[in-house]
Amino acid sequence: MPVTVHLRAHSTWADLSHEFRESTPDAARTGAVFLVANPLQANDLRQAWLERAGPSASAWSPRIETWDSLLAGFLEPIGDRIPSDWRIRLSIEAVAQVMGSRAELSRFDVTHESRGLLDGLMSVWEELRLSDTSTSTFLELCQGWDDSENVREFARLLQRTSQMLQQQQWLEPMLVSGVIRQRIARGELHGLGRLWVAGFADWNPALRAICEAVLDPAGELTIALPWDRFGAADWLATTFTANGWMVRRHEPKKSPMPRKPLAMHWLRERLFVRGVPQPIPGSGPIPGIEAIEAAGDEAEARLVARRLVEMLGSGVPAERIVITGRNLERHREMLRAEFAEYPLPMVNPEPVELIRSPAVRFLLRAMQASEEQFPFAEITAVLRSTYFRPNWPSCEGDPERPLQAESLLRRLGEPRDRAVYLRGVRRWIDDPPQMLEDEQAERYHWRRMQEMAKVCEPFLIEFFQLWDGLPDRPETLTNLVRWLERLVQRIGMFATLERGGFDDRAVRIWLAHLAEWADENPQLGRIDRLRFFQKARSIAMHATLEDRTGFQGRIRLVPVEQAVACECDVLVLMGLGEGSFPRIAPPNVLIDDAFRTRLGLPDAAGRLEQETTLFYRLVTRPMRTLVLSYSAVDPKGQALLPSSFLLQVHDCLGKDRIPTQSQRIRIDGFLSDRPLCAAEFRTQWALAYRQHQQRAKQSAHARRAISTAGLSPQLAAHLQEIERIETARFDPQTYSRYDGLMSPAVIGDLLEERFGPEKVLSPTALETYIQCPFRFGMGNALFLKPLEDPGERVEQTQRGSAFHRALARFHTELRDEQDQWFHLSELPEMLTERLQAKLDQAIADYTQRMGNPAARRLWELEGERLRRAVARYRDRWQKYLASCPATEAKPRPWAFELDFGQPTPAGQPPGAPALEIARDGNRVRLGGRIDRVDVADWDDAHGFTIIDYKTGSRAYYDDDDVHDFVKLQMPVYAMAMESILLTDRPAIPIGFLYWMLTDAKERNLVVPGKRQSVDRAQMQQHWRDVRGRLELTVLDLVGRIRDGDFRLQPRSEECASLCEFSQICRINQVRMLTKVRDGLNRKPLEEALRMRQS
Repeated sequence: MPVTVHLRAHSTWADLSHEFRESTPDAARTGAVFLVANPLQANDLRQAWLERAGPSASAWSPRIETWDSLLAGFLEPIGDRIPSDWRIRLSIEAVAQVMGSRAELSRFDVTHESRGLLDGLMSVWEELRLSDTSTSTFLELCQGWDDSENVREFARLLQRTSQMLQQQQWLEPMLVSGVIRQRIARGELHGLGRLWVAGFADWNPALRAICEAVLDPAGELTIALPWDRFGAADWLATTFTANGWMVRRHEPKKSPMPRKPLAMHWLRERLFVRGVPQPIPGSGPIPGIEAIEAAGDEAEARLVARRLVEMLGSGVPAERIVITGRNLERHREMLRAEFAEYPLPMVNPEPVELIRSPAVRFLLRAMQASEEQFPFAEITAVLRSTYFRPNWPSCEGDPERPLQAESLLRRLGEPRDRAVYLRGVRRWIDDPPQMLEDEQAERYHWRRMQEMAKVCEPFLIEFFQLWDGLPDRPETLTNLVRWLERLVQRIGMFATLERGGFDDRAVRIWLAHLAEWADENPQLGRIDRLRFFQKARSIAMHATLEDRTGFQGRIRLVPVEQAVACECDVLVLMGLGEGSFPRIAPPNVLIDDAFRTRLGLPDAAGRLEQETTLFYRLVTRPMRTLVLSYSAVDPKGQALLPSSFLLQVHDCLGKDRIPTQSQRIRIDGFLSDRPLCAAEFRTQWALAYRQHQQRAKQSAHARRAISTAGLSPQLAAHLQEIERIETARFDPQTYSRYDGLMSPAVIGDLLEERFGPEKVLSPTALETYIQCPFRFGMGNALFLKPLEDPGERVEQTQRGSAFHRALARFHTELRDEQDQWFHLSELPEMLTERLQAKLDQAIADYTQRMGNPAARRLWELEGERLRRAVARYRDRWQKYLASCPATEAKPRPWAFELDFGQPTPAGQPPGAPALEIARDGNRVRLGGRIDRVDVADWDDAHGFTIIDYKTGSRAYYDDDDVHDFVKLQMPVYAMAMESILLTDRPAIPIGFLYWMLTDAKERNLVVPGKRQSVDRAQMQQHWRDVRGRLELTVLDLVGRIRDGDFRLQPRSEECASLCEFSQICRINQVRMLTKVRDGLNRKPLEEALRMRQS
């Protein structure tokens, strides 16, 4: 007796349950099987069955199976398994590598390992599965196809992939129906007597073949089809009749389409009907349909989320809302973010790729750190990660040890290489670098570095041993997987993960898949590390993890193929821009439509027919509301076209009668629409508050707090706190604590500790304060500084120090020889050679400290650049001497790298004391290091010039800045020379000079008081006036610092482009407020300077 096929129309799972109960005898109900497309449909059918059958449901409920569970139930008893997609992908990769190495892929010799080709081969494999065509049959079809040499080549590749899977006891999916049919015929398996099938969007050959295979020869197959006008039942009846089966069509006793709004009714009857569209009777908006035209994808997700909040508020159950779209992957993460903001409950029944787990991505990054010789950024990313919690003896009792190790590596300054790191740490323990003559002030930091090296070395040794099991030479896949498992255990990752949480499950499944792959593929032999990393990443990208979130009470985000069978009150169809519906492009380009037709797959015309049916079923599916949305504007603001199917909906219903929410830009409606989430409440409250304050200011009324009625207590309290802070920050016209004024009552101890009368301050730090008090407060008061990763470059400060050191040694050596040639009109040529030797020595001081060969080579290249500056030095010196005032003696180099007020290392004679300035009970101590001092010995006095070497650009140094004490470093140095360094007789500054070492252009000598004179008395009087104003300036600046005045008041309009604190600075807001520049008892800095200069 042949198989009997029943074709039934249905619209809901409840109707289908009723049909099953009415048509199936009681004795046969327990043996019947329902086959649905996915777990979501199984859940819906099970719920409908329980509601329809009532208390007796548990006594005679049918088996509800998905595609995967049905096949597993037939294959597991006989020991056959179907490979998952990630396993097929890795098998294709392995076969492609082998065939490529043997030159068996002549047409894909270059691209056989490319991701594009592998994706294309996976698409071909999927098409073969849908067409129920085995790889052997596929190869036979290729042999008889004249124009398919390329196809024949990768057909052989896919056949070898199938053979490889069979060797591992995996069954090619295209052979499943044949295997089941044979086992049932031999009596090894029992076929199904009754099979009900529902929820499949397309009756492809694979589905038909499975249904034929699992049924008994005299079984019954019932196919539940959604009602439509496209003749699916007629096509199936013809197909099964051709197979010799009996086909019976069952017309429902009542209309399979329940009563729906006018929009769905009209779309059901008129959509895709040829001819002139018939207008819908009446006027005004059509009930049951809405449209959204958003300004970009993110705006589309936001508008959809807003509309769903309103629908939930109107009583629509969350589980009765379905969101779908052709390019759902593009919208998935945006919807997750928007749903979290509003918030909205959402479930994604589709499995999630393992690589979406942050823990898996961390491991992929960590395991490959050795491939690039342990770059600093990758190593510190591991040390800082919350997934890194080792329980090692080297860090026992100190959970901060990883961060201490990171700080140590940062101070080492090496950009990469494990051996270089460890050698550098060991060198600081056994033989620290010798401090050079100008590094004595850093003695504390050097001692601290040595202590950190002793503490962190055992931890760093154990840390880098994590990669010791990763061999340099090819190794078996099993050993490589074991190394990765040990890595996960040793870093303590599982202790940081929630047991059973997403990250925990993702990591465990990923490791299990890797171990399975290694066990099943011993024939791969030894592979190198790079190949292993590729395999691990490929598994992470293609292996999936099921979402364990329940379906009840959650909005469903499903692909269009699943949405057509979802019962819903509201269906949101997103992404209906041009090219979305219909999608008639072939799934892959490796085979053409002519060959695809031979496989029984649809060509372009067939795909258009399928897309038309799919879209029709989607838009007629919801019971209450259909929402059609698309991005109408691209990121540049250009208009985008809707899809052709959406245009047909417009033609069918009339675009002007579809209620549409349109956006031109993303912020349209953000300030005017009813707020539905906390962010919108805050934004609109802030706008209302600002408008209220402005009206109150214009009308001179007292300001009142704006109402927070109707808000949640938590949000209301949050907004009230914002109001208090905003009023305190923006209302006063003077600077406040929100603009950098720190209260001495709060941080007085800190200010006293760092800037008190006994502390020695730096003139360079005072210059920073003049440029921007806020920047000084962040860097010098709070000791904040940006964390810059060591790079393979020469630091600017080190370059300058090398040149400074070379010049100091050069002039110190020449000091006793100057009398022999200084009186000559031309300085001798040998000076250039001798300075060159000193520069080479200074560069060697740094290269000897470098553990990285690349860094040493960079220093050698930097030395070549600096040698060009050395070649100009003698001529510059000659011109400088010519620019000095015509007095009886020319200034000669006298001191270099001259310290005053600096701490003296133990065991060395005390250095020069600090410069003290005291007036009216205020005392300031200053210290620094002078690059060079030239002294002219006159009869009764010293004339001296302060020289500051610069390796930057001359554009940053202006003469007026020195005169106006914006650059006060060299005037302060002149005070120190006069007061504490040249005290045997009067000392008069001749001038100040910024000596630009690497800039091709020179700077002129800056004369104190702006008036150059050869009269010694006039020079002394000029300097006396300058010094008096300078002392007042220094006292005023330090007084402001001690008062906590770190106001946000930079001198430069372009300060944010160069400031390291620009990310925490709010200068633009302060400038918009046009704050009055007072707020302390002291006068503003500019005003004080003007008064002193006058």
